[in-house]
Formats: sequence, structure tokens, C-alpha cells
Amino acid sequence: MFVLIFIFGLFGGGEEKTADLRVVMEDFQSEKGKALVAIYNKADDFPDGERYREGVATISGNTAEYVFEDLPVGKYAIAVFHDKNENYQLDKNLVGIPTESYGFSKDAPATFSAPSFDDAAIKLESDRKILIHLR
Repeated sequence: MFVLIFIFGLFGGGEEKTADLRVVMEDFQSEKGKALVAIYNKADDFPDGERYREGVATISGNTAEYVFEDLPVGKYAIAVFHDKNENYQLDKNLVGIPTESYGFSKDAPATFSAPSFDDAAIKLESDRKILIHLR
């Protein structure tokens, strides 16, 4: 029995299941600039720490779309923003309030600070599409 388990582990039993996550972002106020999207797999990093993966999408009309391919199944939170001036950072005013549109997975609210990882987290078990509205 041990030999069968060992052989199965060597020849195909250890593959990690992955899925694609399509992120559709809506409510851009212009096509100027780019949509920056970041995905996080650790609560301690969300949303200002180390990104698990990130991407840049072109805005068309008031929407943009980005696909994270081959993500290990699991729990993730996504943050996006409209980088109007393409400086690759979320611009803020003197008191720290963002001056560029942003949004989070599950449209998690951000009243006085960013939402928690758990408030924005989605479970990825198979290919999935989510919608994020910018504010």
C-alpha cells in the first residue's frame, strides 16, 4: 500500500489546482490613464503591502478588464485604482484622501480607511469572473 501511495505522489497526485480570475472594473470617469489591479493572498499585506500579483489594463468606455491566470485555488482580495496620470501610485490630497478612483473586490466599503482583507475576500475554487465598481 505504501508503495502505491508513494508512486501516486511521484506521478501526478501532487498537482496544485489552479483557476483563472477575470476582474471586470466599471465606472471609470474617463479613458485617460490605466487601470491598475492587484491581488493579495495574505490579510497582513492587504491593501498596502506586498502584492501576490498585479496587472495593468486599458480602459475602454467606462470599463476595464484583467485576467489573473493560473491562480492556486484559495482566498484572495483585490484592489484596483484608476491611474489617470500613469505614475503607478494612488494619488492622494494633503490629508490623505485618494484623488483617483479606486475599488475593492466584493465592492467592500472604504469609509475612513481601506476595508479589511476579510471584507473584500473572495473564494476562488474554479474559473471565476467578478465585478468591481470604482468610487
